[in-house]
Amino acid sequence: MYYYLLLLIPVVAFIIYIKKKEKQRESNLIENVNLLCNQYGDYQPDNKILNIQDEAYQVIYFKVPRGAELIINSPRIWEVRSSSGQKLINQAYLNETKIKKIIIVYPEVPPIKRYINENEMVFIKTSLFNNMHVIPFHLLEQLLKELRG
Repeated sequence: MYYYLLLLIPVVAFIIYIKKKEKQRESNLIENVNLLCNQYGDYQPDNKILNIQDEAYQVIYFKVPRGAELIINSPRIWEVRSSSGQKLINQAYLNETKIKKIIIVYPEVPPIKRYINENEMVFIKTSLFNNMHVIPFHLLEQLLKELRG
């Protein structure tokens, strides 16, 4: 009976370690985004609004599990495919406000895909669609340079 408890302690310690590392990565990401946004415009981290040349953008973070793929099926429905299956996510709240959005997908994702219609799919880079830019973190600086002109 006590042997199970001895096995459980390292497992719990490992899980706690992984969670701490994950939180540290997320805080580093937020710090890097804050620095980049302030470098290219006026960024208010409290309400996550970035002003670049008289244009306001709301900065939103979207986490995708490692090894998963993000596919935007429509302005409301996004799909995250991973080895464990697919998950449909309702993103209708993104269309509720008219402010443009920069959605930063993290930690690392393969190229993001978007359906144009039932038969056509495109890879998203930094283009604007449905009043939003959906980009992986590593393309943020490129997008900010484009927005700044």
